[in-house]
Amino acid sequence: MKKEFVLIIASLFLLIACGEQASTTTAEKTFIGGTTGLLVEFIEGEPPAEVTDGGVTPFTVTVKLENKGEAFVAGENVSFALKGFYASDFGVNTSDLVMISEEDVLKNEINPDTGEAINSPPVYVTFPSQFNFLGELSGNQVFPFVVDVCYQYKTIANTELCIKENLLDRTNTEICEVSGVKNIENSGGPIQITRFEEYTSGKNAVSFTLNVKNMGNGLFSQVGSLCNQTPIYK
Repeated sequence: MKKEFVLIIASLFLLIACGEQASTTTAEKTFIGGTTGLLVEFIEGEPPAEVTDGGVTPFTVTVKLENKGEAFVAGENVSFALKGFYASDFGVNTSDLVMISEEDVLKNEINPDTGEAINSPPVYVTFPSQFNFLGELSGNQVFPFVVDVCYQYKTIANTELCIKENLLDRTNTEICEVSGVKNIENSGGPIQITRFEEYTSGKNAVSFTLNVKNMGNGLFSQVGSLCNQTPIYK
């Protein structure tokens, strides 16, 4: 008699580099904004919620990527790793649990005339191997299917600086004031510049300080890090 067991579906994404937003924005804004990069989820039925043992229920695994931010992500910079179970239990090798996207993830853009968001289409990535539980179970068993997604993302930030002929002159503030906190606007993405401050460093020099914060749910690392390295920032 064939037993059924449940596959627990979950997803986890990992950001490398600098990863909900409103669907529309005003024409006066430069960016759509938001603090999400790629939204990751399994599509319904791949993997299925339940399968039977004995190798009679083969299935595939497909991941949906939806770009919620404003950065283009090349397919070669998106990697997937299935975790939570032994590959051999489902008739595949460990190498079959890791793959790279063959399709680029387009960015969302602003319509310059209306200020409305132009949303990019989702990308679907199917693992090439077919999964099939070959063993036999004495009862129901849970196998957690988890996908780690590692990708490169970027954030663009705009602000206005104050540059004067004499930066030490603090009497003329009609146009702008050099020292102080500046308004900052970020493109949609998990890494955000939350504060930008300009200082006078001399008659002909200015300096800046800025705060960078991960506003998303994933982890991130320095540019150039590999996906199999432990992220160094939360």
